[in-house]
Amino acid sequence: MTNLSVSKDCQCRIPRKRIADIITHAIELGDIKSDAQIQLLMTHDVQISELNRRYRGLNEITDILTFPSEVPESSFLGDIVIDIQQAARQKGNHRLENEIVILFIHGILHLIGYDHIRKEDRNRMLLKETEYRSFIKEK
Repeated sequence: MTNLSVSKDCQCRIPRKRIADIITHAIELGDIKSDAQIQLLMTHDVQISELNRRYRGLNEITDILTFPSEVPESSFLGDIVIDIQQAARQKGNHRLENEIVILFIHGILHLIGYDHIRKEDRNRMLLKETEYRSFIKEK
């Protein structure tokens, strides 16, 4: 079974059941293996902007960062870092929990090789995100 390790350096509720459902769905689709390992860090503006600056050269806040494993044959897929403050600002009319789930889906897709830099890659990723989002139900 997939191992999800969660760390928080902020006060936030993590929708663990819904995240586990996403992981199960990814296994059922064959996108990840059942023994995959993922680390999730829920953080805040200061920490994510520091990580963004250090690893991407961008001195700005972002909603999510992903760090795929550098060992392709490893069961460790990588790290997903979500900024809870940015997620709260951009959530629109839905609940913060839903925004976290949406960001987690985005992060999983990055870990398995999807990207959105080029238009054709963006369209491919958007289709896959839509597939995952249709699986989850907003609460």
